[in-house]
Amino acid sequence: KPEEAFGAIFTWEALLSNARELELAAWSAVAAENDLLPPDLDDVARAELMNPELAIQRVFFWTSDWAEVKRLFFRKLEVYNEMFESFKFEVRAGAAQWLEALAEYNTPMCLCASVPRQRMDSVLNRLGLRHRFPFVISAEEEFESIEQMLLLAAVKLERAPQKVVLFTDTHRGVIGAHEVSAKAVALLGLHRAYEMRVADACVRDFDELVVYNVRRLFSQTGAEHMDPVTELEKSRGSNDL
Repeated sequence: KPEEAFGAIFTWEALLSNARELELAAWSAVAAENDLLPPDLDDVARAELMNPELAIQRVFFWTSDWAEVKRLFFRKLEVYNEMFESFKFEVRAGAAQWLEALAEYNTPMCLCASVPRQRMDSVLNRLGLRHRFPFVISAEEEFESIEQMLLLAAVKLERAPQKVVLFTDTHRGVIGAHEVSAKAVALLGLHRAYEMRVADACVRDFDELVVYNVRRLFSQTGAEHMDPVTELEKSRGSNDL
C-alpha cells in the first residue's frame, strides 16, 4: 500500500493540547521563587525543543552563570515532577482517530518530546495511546535542535527524511522539517494560519486530516533521498564547531 511508504512524526505539544500549560506553570514557579522575569507561552514554545539549560540562557535570559543555570534547571524539574501526577493531560481533538487511521495503513509513527521517557510512557498509558507509538524520541536522546530530533526519528522509522511528515503546531517545527526535506502539517492554535503558510498543509485539528491527502504531499518529492544517519552525523558535527 502506498500509505505505508511514509512515516509520521508527532511533537508532544501538537498531540497534547495542554502540555505547554504544565511547562509554563513549572517555569513560572521557578521565576517567582527567584524574582526572575516569568516566561510567556511563546517563550515556552521556543524552549520546548531545546536543551533546557540553553533555554534558560537564550530564551528566558535569566542568567549565563553555569552553576546558576544548572540550579534553576534542576529546580524546574522538581516543580514539574510535583505538578505532574495531578495534571490532567488532554489529547488534541481528533488525534486518537487520526492515529487509528494511520495504524490501519501500517504507517510507522514516532512521538518526539524533550520530556523524559518514563514521563512520556506514563502519560501515553494514562491516555490509552502507548501502543500507537512503537518509536519515541525523548529527553534522553539529548538532541540539540528540531532538525536533529527529526533525523533521529527518521532513523527509527527507517525512512529517508523526504519520506516523513511532521505534525507540529509551531513555526519552528515547520521550518525544521523543511530544513531536512521532510513534509510538515501545521496544526493551528499557537500560531494563526498566515503565520504557518509555509507548511505543506494547515488544519485546525487532526479530525480534518485524511490519509490519502497526506500521502499526496509526497507526490512531488524528488527521487534523491538523504541518508538520515549521515545527515544526523553532519548536524551533530556542526554543533561541535
